[in-house]
Amino acid sequence: MKYRVELRENDQCGDLIASPAANTRHPTLHRAWTAAMVDAKHCSTMLGVLVCIRVFDQFEQLAVTGRAAPNQRPPLQEEDPRQFR
Repeated sequence: MKYRVELRENDQCGDLIASPAANTRHPTLHRAWTAAMVDAKHCSTMLGVLVCIRVFDQFEQLAVTGRAAPNQRPPLQEEDPRQFR
C-alpha cells in the first residue's frame, strides 16, 4: 500500500516542508510512520521549529498525525588552543 507523508511547519500545520518522505512507498503504515518521524525530527532540528506530520493512505484519507519538536543541543564549548601545545 502506498502512503503519502506531509511534513508541515509549526503546530497549526502551516507551510509544507520538502522532505525525502514526501512521497513514500512502504508496505505497512508503521514503516511509513517511522520513516516520517525520522525525517520530521531532522527537519525540526534543522529549522528549529515544531513540525506537524500527516500520513495519508492510498485513498487520501488521513491515517495518522503527529508532531516532532526540535532536539535541544547544548552550546558548543570552544576549546582553548593553548591546551594542545
